[in-house]
Amino acid sequence: MDEVVRFGELLKTLIKENGMTHSEFYSRLKITKPYFYDIIKSRVKPPPLEMQCKMLKVLNVSDEIKKMFFQIAGYERNEVPGDIAYYLKKNPQMAEEIRRNVDYDSLLGGNQNEPE
Repeated sequence: MDEVVRFGELLKTLIKENGMTHSEFYSRLKITKPYFYDIIKSRVKPPPLEMQCKMLKVLNVSDEIKKMFFQIAGYERNEVPGDIAYYLKKNPQMAEEIRRNVDYDSLLGGNQNEPE
């Protein structure tokens, strides 16, 4: 089984691969040192989408890494990954397509319309 990569560990690796120091990175983002270290130590959830995007602008990464970055952040935030949420907002017809495939009985914990 593949080991799960935490958001903070991924971020730390990407910063290193870009040849930046931690202080250079959090200074460019205009976030505090304590908040930055809370993120990379997984003491807080990954930041909201706006900050995730700022982070990716500072980092020189491939589209595949961007996808992984958003996926892990969304998972740890317990929400839809930011790139997908952005796409759905711009393409509401896709949300309807997804809803056609949702098993609402399963989602709601069984058939809610049956008499008790």
